[in-house]
Amino acid sequence: MMDRRIGAQMFTIRDFCKTAEDLDASCKKLHDMGFELVQSSGVCTSLSGAELKEIYDRHSLTAVVTHRGYNEYTEDIDNMIKFHKDLGCPVAGMGAMPKELREDMNLENLKKFISDANKISEEMKKENIIFAYHNHAFDWAKVDGKPIFEYFIEECDISFILDVYWLSFVGKDPAEFIDRIGKKAIIAHYKDLKANLDNSVAFSEVGNGLIDFDKVTAACDRAGTIAAFIEQDKCDGDPFESLKISRDYLLKKGFN
Repeated sequence: MMDRRIGAQMFTIRDFCKTAEDLDASCKKLHDMGFELVQSSGVCTSLSGAELKEIYDRHSLTAVVTHRGYNEYTEDIDNMIKFHKDLGCPVAGMGAMPKELREDMNLENLKKFISDANKISEEMKKENIIFAYHNHAFDWAKVDGKPIFEYFIEECDISFILDVYWLSFVGKDPAEFIDRIGKKAIIAHYKDLKANLDNSVAFSEVGNGLIDFDKVTAACDRAGTIAAFIEQDKCDGDPFESLKISRDYLLKKGFN
């Protein structure tokens, strides 16, 4: 069963985490809101894993997963291993394929990315760290007639941070997709997708959009997903208030 302590994706409040002092103040706010788990992403990048852990510990927060860049992993895997071990973080995340690769996407470059991802995962496993990739809509662009993410499923020995918004955005049923990949769905990102009157769609707080989170949570339970994290890339107002709205909704659904 997935941990019912709903986490906060720090990327949601990234504008309030640019310095160590701002991060400390933001972590206090998260603790006061009732959060215990965080995803360390979009925060002051000059801090070491040990320095980040000190701040999180001060506010009784536990980092379960990160997002770090492709180049950080490929250029200095030993440093990334040390960072995650010092942070006490069991899941090392990659937020996306690098922009330069997406802008020059072809089968050769895709295969290189897959090879790199497998090498990163192999090195992380030696230290009992799980390497996981976070999906976006562009992961369903086709290369040689097949969606990029299908290559990942078939050829990557990695786990995934499944973002239910982007799954819905590309027409996938998030619960069905989680069922499909099973135990590889190691982390879930909870954010909602709302329809606007101008025929566009946008990010929304959990419970204010179109996604059936009861189904998603049940699928996460079946898959053995570790935890779910509230993330909202863009908020209409105060991002802390958006986190609270999402958390309050999930509290009614058995989370804490």
